[in-house]
Amino acid sequence: MSNKILHYIQYAVSVAIITIFCVILVRTLGITQLIHEHFFQKSQDNIQTIKYDDSNNKIHTADNYEKAINKAKLLHEKNLDKLAIEEYVKAANFKTNKGEPDYQIALIHDTNGDNAKAEQFAKQAFDKENSNVSYFNLYLKTLIKANHINIAADLINHLTISDGETLFYKGLILSLQKQYDDSINAFREAKNKSNNAILSAKIQNFIDSYNEFSSTQSGQETYQQALLSKDLIKENFYVPAVELLKSIIRKKYDYRDAWIMLGYSYLKLEQYQSSVEALQTALDLDPTKPETRYYLGLAYFGLENYKDAISNIEIAIENNFEPKNEALQQLAEVAILDQEFEKAATSYEKILAVKKDDVEIYIRPIWLYIEKLNKPSEALVLAKQAVKINPENALAYSLLGWAQTATGSYQEAYKNLQKSLNLDPKLASAYVNLGWLYEKEGKIEDAKANYKTSYELDPYGSVGNLGAQRYNDLEMTTDH
Repeated sequence: MSNKILHYIQYAVSVAIITIFCVILVRTLGITQLIHEHFFQKSQDNIQTIKYDDSNNKIHTADNYEKAINKAKLLHEKNLDKLAIEEYVKAANFKTNKGEPDYQIALIHDTNGDNAKAEQFAKQAFDKENSNVSYFNLYLKTLIKANHINIAADLINHLTISDGETLFYKGLILSLQKQYDDSINAFREAKNKSNNAILSAKIQNFIDSYNEFSSTQSGQETYQQALLSKDLIKENFYVPAVELLKSIIRKKYDYRDAWIMLGYSYLKLEQYQSSVEALQTALDLDPTKPETRYYLGLAYFGLENYKDAISNIEIAIENNFEPKNEALQQLAEVAILDQEFEKAATSYEKILAVKKDDVEIYIRPIWLYIEKLNKPSEALVLAKQAVKINPENALAYSLLGWAQTATGSYQEAYKNLQKSLNLDPKLASAYVNLGWLYEKEGKIEDAKANYKTSYELDPYGSVGNLGAQRYNDLEMTTDH
């Protein structure tokens, strides 16, 4: 018994010694503080998260919605569509029953040629507010563009909306369903109800095509479909035009103009290989038509086959393609990509021979002569011509200052760049050119300041991007 008691006493003493040792160790190492900091701070972090991560619990007011809508519209006006769409999405989240944000997004995608997304968002807008005529018409338009004719026809048959634009789309649907008599009646009614001059002109084009077909003696349906295809293409309905043109060609393989329209439609849909094949067939049928060569050149350009693009556009120009300046512009741009800089500069010179008063056109040839061909004297001739024809234009003096810097005439360059900024203190290109002048003179801080200003004035544009790039290059140089 006594041994048992002694054992318990020894055990208790051991526990007490260990406890005292642990207390001393904890205090010595500050473990209590570490435990407090780790777990308490973690709890505080969780509290902070709960406190501020309340985005899903906010009351979305009308003010939030209107701010997002207005901001999106401003961004869209500045051609910042991606940012605009983000703001419209925010607005849609603020008011989930409103169709306007989806409608505006659909309009952007429709303008930019993304038919699938345009249809998706137009449908969302219409589903939310199916009594809105604008939403309904845009949805109809996107359905026709996608050649979803049966869905569009079903909508038309089940709804009573019948303003001028709706009736115009009804006419299109009926014509694609080969209900020609009902179609012309719908177009005529649409014309009577339209109070929009642009829409009225579109409707009249289709009415004129019907009248033209009626006045012909042949009366062949392929000709009527070709006229309809031409009008569809004019209004950017490329997918239904393609299907219609295919049906024409199956009946009349040697219909040259049908092949040209088919190639052009594929070109606009960015289906470049199909475009080349269709246009090559048109070229085999008739090698003299300049439009065939021009569109074929653009199709090869889409395939990044620059050599064939250049040769076909050049032949189109030789065959008197009109508008000639458009072809010269395209030739110049393709030549730049193919690094045929002399050919590009020559093309721009030919454009300037006709359009001397358009200052914007001088930019590319001056850039070519300075940056690519090392012919600053040629750039100076063009810049002086720009100023002579446009003596009060800020951009013209900016170009002159740029060319004078390239020729080493720094004092004259500085004067003209200052004049440019006096005429337009917010001209980003003048600050880039002034920055380059300072860089040439070894005034690095002044150069950086001007490059930075150009970026601040044009943060999303090519000029601002160039300013930022040059600023960063100088930063890296000075850091080393």
